[in-house]
Amino acid sequence: FGYGTVTQIRAFVRQAIVAEQAYEPQKTANIGELYMALGFVEMTLAESYCNGIPLGHTDNGNVVLGPPLTNSQVYDSASAHLDTALILTASGPDAGNAFIHQAALIVKARILIDKGQYAAAAALVPAAVVPSSYQYIWTTSSSSNSDDNGHWTINWSVSRLTVADSFDIVNGATNVIKNNLPFASANDPRVPVVTGASQKLVSEDGTTPLFLEAVYKGRDDPIPVASGIDARLIEAEAKLNASDFVGMMTILNALRTAPPKIGNFQPTTMAAIATTPATKDAATTLFFREKGFWTFGRGQRLGDLRRLIRQYGRTDDNVFPSGVYYKGGNYGHVVNFPVPPAELPNGLFTGCIDRAA
Repeated sequence: FGYGTVTQIRAFVRQAIVAEQAYEPQKTANIGELYMALGFVEMTLAESYCNGIPLGHTDNGNVVLGPPLTNSQVYDSASAHLDTALILTASGPDAGNAFIHQAALIVKARILIDKGQYAAAAALVPAAVVPSSYQYIWTTSSSSNSDDNGHWTINWSVSRLTVADSFDIVNGATNVIKNNLPFASANDPRVPVVTGASQKLVSEDGTTPLFLEAVYKGRDDPIPVASGIDARLIEAEAKLNASDFVGMMTILNALRTAPPKIGNFQPTTMAAIATTPATKDAATTLFFREKGFWTFGRGQRLGDLRRLIRQYGRTDDNVFPSGVYYKGGNYGHVVNFPVPPAELPNGLFTGCIDRAA
């Protein structure tokens, strides 16, 4: 989704909260779910866009302009909404409250990870509270004319995007794309890729080779918004930052040898990784590779790449794709999206504060 769509969703959720509180105040699971969604949207803005995001809103039909905020301040706003969701769903009488509470715990923990509070994040989502099988999923229905699964639309239907790789398929090993994960060629059970004579092999432009991801290949395949996999990865990252590399590997290998579902997709069992990294740098590289394959297509990769710079001290040319782009030119050094000029009618906004990770 683009910036405008995400901020519109934020506005719709805020309006829904007001309506639920006015007309169905007893439905704490519903209201808690909306606060969880509001926190998720704001977290997504902070993970994806530059410092300088305005969080304006309407109050009884009156526009309240928001000043540009740093990513850290937007995370704080998101975290406060998650706290409200957790309070509302903490002691509800039905399974709906418990289910939403688990989702809110995962999103809250993700925000704590974004803030570098690894141990506090892990403490929210132990397996006893959020099992690995847990999934809060986003669904569509073509029969009711709701939005289609975006992966199906842009990859399978219109062939606008293809699964990326660590080298360009046209020039092969002659043009290695530094830092990219080999999603298309790794043959990893978590990111199955469909190709072959029976499938379309060329993208929308008529020249770019097309690789089809098969995790969300159906028009209405559900996509996890929050999952037990996220919870385990949060715990593993806390182990990483405590220099407990053995503990990190125990969690990562448990996921590999007993893989939970991703939406409707069931990855096949993978072999455990036999060697435990000896240094934090090596453990960090391994962890974010594993996380990249577990969370493929779920909007987490950009935020993680930014964190590798911000929290782990790496430079952008050792995190983001770099070198020659096979269609011409070179990869640049921008590590986030700009807040677009559509915000300029807000007199408090003059553009990104900076483009830092």
